[in-house]
Amino acid sequence: MVMAEALLEQWDVVAVVGAACALVAYTLRRGLRAKAERLRQQPADPRCWGKAPGPGSIMLDTFTDLGFLPFSMSVLAMQAAHPDVGAAVGSYSVVKEDPLGRLARTVCSLYRFMGGGLDGHQSRIEARDLRALHAHIKGTRPDGKAYQALDPHSFRIVPDTFLDGVYRYRKAIGRPLTAAEEKQLYDEYLGLCGLFGIDRAVLQDTLEEFLAYYDGVLLREMTRNETFEYLVLGELAERGPNLHLPVPLRGVFQSVYYHAVRPVKRIMVVGFLDPRFREKHGIAWSASDEWYYQKCVACIRLIVRLTPRITRQPWVSFFIFSGFHVVPIIDPKDLQSNT
Repeated sequence: MVMAEALLEQWDVVAVVGAACALVAYTLRRGLRAKAERLRQQPADPRCWGKAPGPGSIMLDTFTDLGFLPFSMSVLAMQAAHPDVGAAVGSYSVVKEDPLGRLARTVCSLYRFMGGGLDGHQSRIEARDLRALHAHIKGTRPDGKAYQALDPHSFRIVPDTFLDGVYRYRKAIGRPLTAAEEKQLYDEYLGLCGLFGIDRAVLQDTLEEFLAYYDGVLLREMTRNETFEYLVLGELAERGPNLHLPVPLRGVFQSVYYHAVRPVKRIMVVGFLDPRFREKHGIAWSASDEWYYQKCVACIRLIVRLTPRITRQPWVSFFIFSGFHVVPIIDPKDLQSNT
């Protein structure tokens, strides 16, 4: 009763705040509709024949689940393990100079091309811009072989590792995919490859065929190259990113990172690597490491089981799916080789 009386006394304030919120919502709605119309009028890349996984998809649900976050670095590491990607990242990427900025651009771009925002136009334009960005990336690998980022065999490694990561993550948390979900996931993967403009003829017809193909890539082509080493076992893994903190706080951050974050990060990143890859390339992994990894996975499995899905959704994804760009990809004209 007292609260009701207080609310009535402040009714004019409540009315003004409500009107302001309604005006902001109306303005944003009009702005996003106008943006969707502008994107609709922009030309698409005719080679991009697929579509984004979009809302309700297994792939998007996994990559926007904070429960997947501890495993995601391993997925990125496996992309870098491909010799073409490792060479390209080493020559062109700013991951060493600005790892957090690079990560932010990667995550926001992933949400844009996976989310299907603005009636799918956001994903279509993001895929077009990514192809334009990667068209400039080419060079020579340390083994002397030439590479080009848009080569289908190289460019598909991103959706390949996404599919493998989702498939193994669901097993790790005790929620393996059913036969129907496996088919749905593979259809989403094919659509994502098509969105990137990867020729359908180079892709496998079924998940089983893909897993056999990916095993071959994993065991015969992927390497423990310089970029992989830097991300997983080298300077970035050992010291953490440079946050440009004030001098008095740098020592505190380094101490917390080294003693608290680094051990868990190493266990999760190395632990989620395929055991055959670890063994082939001599990446140290002991029985105690495996025990620690399984305990961490059990904790994540419990959190996923007990928490509502909405509480594990990164807040930035809501803005991006609504049409806000947040952090754009790097401009192709600013992309220059470091070699």
